[in-house]
Amino acid sequence: MVKHVALLFAAREVLTYYIHRHVLHGQPLSPTVPTWNLRQKQASKTHKKKLGGGGGHGRIATMHDGCAHAHATPFSLLLMADHPLPFLLHRFVPLYVPALVVSLWSSSSLSLTSIFSRNSGNFLSNTFLSSDSGGLHILTYLLFVGLCTAEETLAMSGYTVVPGIILGGIARRNALHYARPGAGNFGCWGVLDWVHGTSLGKDVMADLHDEAEKHNLKGRSARAASGAGNMVTDGIDGLRRSARSSKGRRRSAKGNNSESD
Repeated sequence: MVKHVALLFAAREVLTYYIHRHVLHGQPLSPTVPTWNLRQKQASKTHKKKLGGGGGHGRIATMHDGCAHAHATPFSLLLMADHPLPFLLHRFVPLYVPALVVSLWSSSSLSLTSIFSRNSGNFLSNTFLSSDSGGLHILTYLLFVGLCTAEETLAMSGYTVVPGIILGGIARRNALHYARPGAGNFGCWGVLDWVHGTSLGKDVMADLHDEAEKHNLKGRSARAASGAGNMVTDGIDGLRRSARSSKGRRRSAKGNNSESD
C-alpha cells in the first residue's frame, strides 16, 4: 500500500505540473533554468519576468483563466470552480490516470485482450479489486483520493498556518499562483517548480529548511545520538560490574570451601 501511494503521489505531481503549466496556462514547451544553477540564476529571474501573468493563450487556457482564476484570492470553495474541461484535466486526470497505470503495471495477469473482452467482467473490478493479480486495491485508491482532497482543500484555504510539514508552504505558493496566474507555482508540492525555476516566493527547499530550523532537527539528532551513546556506555559498564561481582562471588565461594576442608 505504501509503495502504491508513493507512486500515485509522484505521478500526480508530474501530471499536475505539466498539464497546469503547458495546457491550462498555455506556456510553450521551452526549457527553463534549474534553480540550483547559481550562474544562471539571473537568467531564471529574467525568464520569470517574461512569463508575466494572466495565463497563456488557447481555448483551454482561456476557459481555465476565466473560471478558476476569476478571483485573485483563493478559498476552499474554489477547489471545484473551473470549466468542466480544464477541471477534468487539472483535477481528475492526475488522480485517475496514475491509478490506472499502476493497476495495469502491477497486474501481471491483466492484458489488453482481457480488458476489452466480454468475459472479463467489470473493468474496475479487474484492475482495482484484483488483489490476487497484485493490482491496485480500491481502498488504497480511496485513501490516495482522500489525502489529495484534504491537501487541496487546505492549499485552497488561503491560510499559511495549517497542520503538516510543508502544507503551509503549499498554501502560500497556491495563493501566489492565484495572485499572478500563469507566472509560476504550477505543481502541487512545488518540487517541479523548484526544478524548472518557476517557483514564486519561497520554494519547497526553503520550506523544508525553515521547518528543519523550526523544529531544531539538528539539535534533536545530536541529543538523540548522545542519548544513544550514553545508553550503550551504561550498558557496557553494567556488564562489566556484573562480571566483576560474579568473579567476586566465585572467589568467596572458593575461600569458604577451602576453609571447610
